[in-house]
Amino acid sequence: EALERARDLAPADVETLVLLGEAASRRTQRDKAIQAYEAVLPLVKKPVKVAGATHSVPSILVRIAGHYSERPDRPLARETLGRIDLRDAAVDATTASTMSNIYLKIDELDLAIGAALRSVELGSKLQYSLGSMYEKKADYYEAIRWYNRDVLPPRSGKSSRWERSMPEAAEGVTAGSEARRKLLAKLGPDFLIKRLLEQRFEPLPAEDEKSAREGFDRLSSDVMEEREAGVIALRNIGARAVPLLSELLKAADPEIQLRVRTLFLELAEPR
Repeated sequence: EALERARDLAPADVETLVLLGEAASRRTQRDKAIQAYEAVLPLVKKPVKVAGATHSVPSILVRIAGHYSERPDRPLARETLGRIDLRDAAVDATTASTMSNIYLKIDELDLAIGAALRSVELGSKLQYSLGSMYEKKADYYEAIRWYNRDVLPPRSGKSSRWERSMPEAAEGVTAGSEARRKLLAKLGPDFLIKRLLEQRFEPLPAEDEKSAREGFDRLSSDVMEEREAGVIALRNIGARAVPLLSELLKAADPEIQLRVRTLFLELAEPR
């Protein structure tokens, strides 16, 4: 009530309007919160600090959209988020991440992915979330790519309290790595290799084809160093060598096939 009286006395005071919006939000008075935030929008020409927090047009619009999504009023939530340009300099990682969450809530999966990608560009760690969104979209290759990127930070010499409380974290298991394991179990062990073999590649230049054939021949050597050199040579050529190797494998013995399959798995892995 005090904030409402203050607003009535100074209807163009940014701080009062923001505080009124936050107070109404805490009490889930959504209409009052939306009204206060809409009133402050034309007054915010650049990011301003209120009560220690920075407020910008995009962050205020996100607050409004959040209230619409909770009503729920999906069309208005979507329309409000549509007023935000993700490339606006005022959009930070948190704002983009919150946009993604609201888009998910209102079943706008593609828009949620776009906002999450922007948030990652700005420095957030949404790799697992992106993986789960792509999996929901049935874009399994992209899902695996983002699950692969959900990695733990480098270990320090001393375990953190978080690592001690979660042994799986100390062992290198993340939510992404576990989701990747479950997804590949569902898709089958040959999903990545099959996708690799279905791709079309330009014919190898003569020099690279020669190197690929030589590398392949080295795989049958009895000398471990020679076999390793063959793998390195093929790895350096990369996925472009897949069509040639597929042809050469037809006459290869099982041991060579296994080595090339291992290489195919490496080349097929999304980065």
